[in-house]
Amino acid sequence: MYPILISCAIKPPRRLKATKLIDPHIRLAATKSAIFYWVALGAKEIVIVDSTNTSPLSNDDIEIVEKCGVKVEILLFQQNDEEIEVYGKGYGEGYIIKHAIEYSKILSTHEYFYKITGKCFCRNFMDLDSLINQNKIKSIFWRLFDRHFNGGDLRLIDTRFFFTSKSFFMDYMFPVYIQAKDFSIERLIVTVLEEKLAAVYVKRPQISGFSGGFGAIYSENDLGYLEHSFPALADR
Repeated sequence: MYPILISCAIKPPRRLKATKLIDPHIRLAATKSAIFYWVALGAKEIVIVDSTNTSPLSNDDIEIVEKCGVKVEILLFQQNDEEIEVYGKGYGEGYIIKHAIEYSKILSTHEYFYKITGKCFCRNFMDLDSLINQNKIKSIFWRLFDRHFNGGDLRLIDTRFFFTSKSFFMDYMFPVYIQAKDFSIERLIVTVLEEKLAAVYVKRPQISGFSGGFGAIYSENDLGYLEHSFPALADR
């Protein structure tokens, strides 16, 4: 199983654009809950990166995680809050992932990784992990289905959860993330991914957790046949 990178910002700036969930205590509780879900699910290696210099796990938490047989690594740094307030959280997340690639000891031994936004988990992760391994997929990004965010427009990309390589992210995605000033990364990333990857139809990630943008629990409906034939972009 490839490592799981969890991106966090426990204490975001108060004036962060398009973000309703600002309370650091709620963000901490939601993030910690998601991490323990991944542990219970059977993750083997977890890299947690927080850009507000705040660890989501205490020493006691880390001891529990390690007793479950999970190798966990926590990386902390302090983002430039003024830049994040101006350029937005997509811009900030790009630097979180870059920080993980540059400094994580766990990722230094792997080329490929899963990325999940903090406060979220994927209920059918084991199915998707099997899909990726059986088909030798190198990168996969699912389309975004969110009636609240984009009215169910499937042309955008869901950046909450994806699987890719360090080189693909740094070569093609990071340059787009840092251009996400005042624009959603879900819209900007489409063009480069459509150029580099092929359209596929696979199982849809079932994402649960809390939305920092809407300040609410993610609600998902059963999409019928789309649950097993959902549009995505992949490289095999």
